Parts: sequence; structure tokens; C-alpha cells
Amino acid sequence: MIRLSLSLAAAVAVAAPLAAWAQTPTTPGGSLGPPPGGTIGEEEPKKQGVAEKAPKEQAQLPTLPPLPPYPGQDRKKFELVELDGYFRFRSNWFDNFNLGFVDQGNGAPFSHSLACRDTSTDPGIQPANAAGCGGSVSMTNLRARLEPTINLSEYVSLHLQIDALDNVILGSTPSGVFLDTGVGSSPTESMTTSQTSPQADKNSPWDSIRVKRAWAEVKTPLGALRFGRMPSHWGMGIYSHSGGYDPIHDTYCLDCDDGDNVDRFIFGTTIPGTNIRAAVGYDWNATGPTAGQTSVWRSRDDGQPFDLDDTDDVTEYVVILGRFDDPETWRATLREGRTGLNYGAQFFWRRQSWEVENVGGPLTDAVFVNRDANMYIPDVWVRLTAGKLSFEAEAVGVFGNINNIVDPLGPPMTFLELGAVARMSYLMLDDDLEISLEGGFASGDEWEDENSGTLHIDEANYLPRAAADTTISHFAFNRNYRVDLILWKELYGAVTNALYIKPRVRYNITERFFFSAASIGSFAARSVATPANQTMYGIELDGEVGYANVNEGFFAGLYYGVLFPLAALDHPIDLFPNELGQGASTAQTFQIRLALKF
Repeated sequence: MIRLSLSLAAAVAVAAPLAAWAQTPTTPGGSLGPPPGGTIGEEEPKKQGVAEKAPKEQAQLPTLPPLPPYPGQDRKKFELVELDGYFRFRSNWFDNFNLGFVDQGNGAPFSHSLACRDTSTDPGIQPANAAGCGGSVSMTNLRARLEPTINLSEYVSLHLQIDALDNVILGSTPSGVFLDTGVGSSPTESMTTSQTSPQADKNSPWDSIRVKRAWAEVKTPLGALRFGRMPSHWGMGIYSHSGGYDPIHDTYCLDCDDGDNVDRFIFGTTIPGTNIRAAVGYDWNATGPTAGQTSVWRSRDDGQPFDLDDTDDVTEYVVILGRFDDPETWRATLREGRTGLNYGAQFFWRRQSWEVENVGGPLTDAVFVNRDANMYIPDVWVRLTAGKLSFEAEAVGVFGNINNIVDPLGPPMTFLELGAVARMSYLMLDDDLEISLEGGFASGDEWEDENSGTLHIDEANYLPRAAADTTISHFAFNRNYRVDLILWKELYGAVTNALYIKPRVRYNITERFFFSAASIGSFAARSVATPANQTMYGIELDGEVGYANVNEGFFAGLYYGVLFPLAALDHPIDLFPNELGQGASTAQTFQIRLALKF
């Protein structure tokens, strides 16, 4: 069933699912979807009593609806409540992700196993190999995701997203071990203890159950209204990515770890006399500290905290405009080899005048800093198909300024960040074979991380490190836009400061079995920001063998990736004097994915 992002007709929400195939997933280990040109598995006969699908709703937005059933899979019917979601089981083996380096003051690309630590920086411990240093780590984790929809009427609905045991590593929460204090059980207890629920800041980064989204959708004669904490997805997903269902391509990502959530109020409709959809919205990006986050609230007994001040709020306005065929129509265009064109743009204006600091202590110590910041973010997208050839592209720019970003008073800073991706694909052999070529670009700056041996975007030095440099040009793709299995997914966390080329082939072996293979060559946009001040990051080869039983909602995949790092990832002795000047060594991974989609 195709979900409409802002269209709230319960007639659509409870109608029979569309028996249609989704577009191919774009990356190994990324979105799970059927092969190009058709469904995986045969459709079951239509059951008695299931309503016909509702007419297409024109007053809809190309933003994210809740998870639908897998195309071709029968949905469980409820008069009032619909329940979607999935259960995921992932097993990973990471070998030499630190690329042969250990942290000797400059950082490392990835944390090496504890048994391989350097004894020279840890006096008094056992020799490094005492526990058996193997250079690899492995883990298995889970997620159970529920996406209920409560249909209050034909025109009003409520949507939730709830995750249970979200990415909990199996064996990581034994009842006798409390990781926050370092207090553990005896060896005998450790070997016999059972597992307990994850608790934030005690034995896990987060609790067993987390409510991530809650929003309402209301259909009116003038258009569709949506408000609450909702997912955000646009185009190919290099800037806004839901981490789940993609309403433009009718695919969903079962391997994504998070997703973009926005606190938003948005209204959308179709411009009269055209097939162009438009929407305007308001986002609460940040309100600053609230009473519920400070000591002010400890003596209060009413149920509603309040914002401590309005002047420090970060506000955002969003405008969406474009032509978007619904997924069923677009798939028919591809299947029949006709020409089709879709396009659109979303534009954000983000503003903050003041920022409040020092609110951890007495509120009288709070200090206001005049940021005077404006950010303008245009994001354009287009897709074109003719015959068996398809082309799709997205480009994003981040522009603007911050009058004061470094306390007590720093120079004005300018935003100039760019990101783009384009993909061309061709279908052959009755659409069972797809050959594609993808290229992407993310701007970088001239400053490597403060610890030059680290790579991950969470460690990145976002601001320029020289007083004369006042331009922020560090762009990073959305974390959920998956290009590979090792370099950008794990070592960097997202594509940044890079130009990459990715040829890929996928073939349907049978109706349920398929395989794909890809090669990713990655280059630095600014070589001076790499560990070795060189251009070529490396070449990665990734492969996938998958199985999909659409009717029963069961999916399985085996993935293998190997990264051959090149000069940009080396640690030359003139830049890393504490090390031996060795080159980066090969990393590899083997991964298993099992999922139940309902």
C-alpha cells in the first residue's frame, strides 16, 4: 500500500495494499527492495472482503508516511488501528577497521580491540597479546520497530514510531554487570547471569523502549495538514533521510540506524489547474533550555514545562514545490518503457538571533550571546526515465552566515557547503539485470580533525582552525545514505570531503534470490584535510546475496566488503612522528541481515 505523506484520508490508510514492486535498493546493506522490473515472489490471490484501493489523493506531500507493508504483501486489517513495522537481526564482523594503526596521541580510524592496545601507554597491564589480539571485533544486535496508525475518522489519523531493544548488542546487558560504574559480577556470576532490560546511563546508551515519533494528519477540503514530531525525507536522501520509508521511491531501509525527525507544522495542497504540489511549514529546530531541564522544575507540580526564553530559539521555515508521480504511476512508466519526468525543490530558512549559555547552574548566571545567524538551504531533485534508461540526481547547498560563533567575540563566519549525487541505470534481460553508475560529491575544508588520525564525522573539526579562514565548507551526506560497507558507513560515518564513483550491477537469480556487486573509488575534495594530505582514499569492493519472500515478509542477506586503503589514509612519519610511518592496511567485513516486515 502506498502511504501518502500528508494526505490523511483513512480510506487510503485502510485500503488494500498495492500489488506493485518497489525500486531497487541503492547500496549493499541499505534499503531492501525487489529487483528492477518486477516483484520478488508471486502475488497471492486477493482475499474476499478487502476493499479496493482509494483514488489517488492530489493534496499530498512528498514527505514521509509511516512504514507500509512490503509491496505485494498482504496487510493485517484493523478497523481502527493499523500496525506496521519490522523486526531486525544483524550480525557484523569487522576486521582491521583501525587500518593497522593504534592511537598514540593522534587518534585512529576505528577503535581496535582491547587486547591489541599499546602497552607503552598503559603501564602495569598485561602484554598486548595476553588476551589474544586478533585485530577484529564482532557483534549481533536487534531492533523491534512498531509503527501504529490510529484512524480516528476517514480524515483524521494519529501516527507513532516506537523502537524496542533498539540496536541492543546481544549479551551486552547481563543482570550482574553495570557498565556505568565499572562494577561487575564475579566470574561465576558472569557465566550464569541472565539478560536484563537496557537502561539509559546504566547498562546501555538508551532505554529498552523509545518513542521516536508522534504526529497527526488531517485532511481538509483545502489540503492536508500535518503536525507533531514526524519523519523528514526528500529526494534521494543525501540531506533529509527518514531512516525508513521513502515515499518518492516506495522503498524502505531496514538497515538504517536512525532517521531525521522534525518538530513541524506543515500544510500542503495541489496548485489549482496544475499537477504541481506545494507546501509550507514551520519547524521548531531548537528552543534552548526549558524549565523541565533545570532546577526550576523540581519544585513544580503541574504537567507542562515551559521555555525559559524565546530569544534563544532556533526557528526554521520550509517550502516544498514540485511534480511527483505517485510510485505506482512511476513504476508503470518504467515497466512500459515510457518517458517520465519528476522534479522538485525544498527550501529551508533557519534563523537564530541569540544563544543562552551557562544554564547548568543558577539561572542568574545565564549569559546571552548575539549569534545573529541565518542559514539558507536549497535542495533540488530530478528524475528522468526513457525506455530502460533512468537518471536521478539531487543537489544541496548550505549558505548563510553567523555574526558571532566563537566566544567572547569571534569573526563573522560564512556557510558555503555543497553536496550532490547522480545515478544512471539501465535495465536488461527482461529487467532482471540492472547496471548502474553513481557519482557523489561533498565539499570539505582545509582542516583535518584535531586528532589527525581520526576520521569519523563526529570527531570532525567543524569550524576553521585558522583565524584568517572564515568560511565553513564542511558538508556531510546524511548518515542513512549508504554508499558502501566500510569507508563511508563505518570509518567516516557519512560521505564528506569527497568525490566518489560507484559502478554497480544487480541480477535476479530467481524470483526470490538476487545478488549485487559494486566497486567504490573515493577521492578527497580537499587533500590537505586527509591524514596523509593525499588525494586517493581507496577502493572498496562490496557484494550482496539476498533472499526475499514478499508474501511472508521475510528477508535475508549476506554481505561482504573489502577496503583497499590508498595514500590519503596513510600515516607518514613526518606527520605522525609517534608512529612508524607505516601505510594503512586492508580492512574487510562480513555481515548477516535477517528481517521480518509486517
